[in-house]
Amino acid sequence: MGQDWTLYYNPGCGTCLRVRDRLASFGVNPRVVEYLKTPPTPETIDRLLKKMGAGPAVITRFQEPYWQEKGLNPETLDRKDWIKILSENPFLIQRPIVETPRRALVARPAEEIDTLFSPQ
Repeated sequence: MGQDWTLYYNPGCGTCLRVRDRLASFGVNPRVVEYLKTPPTPETIDRLLKKMGAGPAVITRFQEPYWQEKGLNPETLDRKDWIKILSENPFLIQRPIVETPRRALVARPAEEIDTLFSPQ
């Protein structure tokens, strides 16, 4: 189970490691993407957001100084520009993200992934 699942994570993140271990406890062996080394394309980010039924704010790390340094206000960005910024600056992406064939979610806290195993 889970070969068609993807875990976007940072190996230095404790929550990411807990999610990886929690997935394993459910028998899921996802494809693992270290998103800081292999940033998701704008198309991938758009697909994830559509599966989440959400906009870019859901996966954005707003506490990063980048926003102030660049003088950007995410509230005034259109979706396409925001997604491009996230793709070009993957450190701005919230982690970990788990993607299944039908759904995706930011797994914070790690127990959030339990919802992927309940009937919809």
